[in-house]
Amino acid sequence: MENFLQTWEFVPDKANKDALTEYLKEWGVNGIIRHFMLKAKPLYTFKESVQHKGSYYMIVRSARSGITAKRFVVGPFELGGSHTHEKRADGVTFNTYFSMSSDGHKLIQKSVHTENKYPEATVTREIDSNGHMKVTAVCGKATVLRDFEKAAPVASKEDDAL
Repeated sequence: MENFLQTWEFVPDKANKDALTEYLKEWGVNGIIRHFMLKAKPLYTFKESVQHKGSYYMIVRSARSGITAKRFVVGPFELGGSHTHEKRADGVTFNTYFSMSSDGHKLIQKSVHTENKYPEATVTREIDSNGHMKVTAVCGKATVLRDFEKAAPVASKEDDAL
């Protein structure tokens, strides 16, 4: 997990918007939210909790700054532990589980809708030889690949307190 404990910023020039659109449709994300998600340049910060030792947080920002930048927090969670609640941008809630692959190189996130209305989504993150975080997201028949690079963290007292 230690290799993931930093901030990662989306690399848009390698994005496949059609694949992301299909993934979001498969996952039941409505058209308005999909529109904004396709325009986002998200940042993911993984950090160990200062309040809950041995637990982690995933902090998602839709952009580094600006009026449309939104912040979402998933956690605290323990790798291989019980689920944590996750709320999507459209308010839909999921039970989300995090684990590491048996070789310790992949961080796996599995999201199950609390009412089983939407299909399960699995996101696998792996750091490649160039230091980029490669993300593979699968939901139903849709798969999207995304690329993130290390970035400076966004200064936030709220994040620091987690």
